[in-house]
Amino acid sequence: MNSETVSEKRERGRPRLLAPADLALLRYLSPDATTVRTLHNVHYRQRGLSAVMAFIEHHPELEPRLRVLFDAHATEHNIGSQRKRWKPTVLAELGRIPDLLVMRDVALDIADKLADGMTVHEAVAVLRFVRKIMANDSPATKGR
Repeated sequence: MNSETVSEKRERGRPRLLAPADLALLRYLSPDATTVRTLHNVHYRQRGLSAVMAFIEHHPELEPRLRVLFDAHATEHNIGSQRKRWKPTVLAELGRIPDLLVMRDVALDIADKLADGMTVHEAVAVLRFVRKIMANDSPATKGR
């Protein structure tokens, strides 16, 4: 095998989504995260959480509806169980939606459905379906 063959060899696995510096910061902030995939989940969860908090900050009237995704008051005062204070898996899936306006609309819809009895498992399935539809409607996939 010559050096040209080695340099042309493709990397295996998923493409890198985050820069090494971002991964290093996530490792520092989440020492329990042991894999790159877990670090990606932390990144997307934090993106989803930040977006939900920003939605609430700019539209306080949405807070009662979005509380099912993240209850800041209960978290701050350690009220209730961890499961009831926030939905990290749902927030991670929300964080994977690239468009913030779509994320807000989907977050409101999912929050309403969770309050009406939808399970987290069902919510994650809906969010993945939404992302699949968005990917199929993107300009990159047009004309295929």
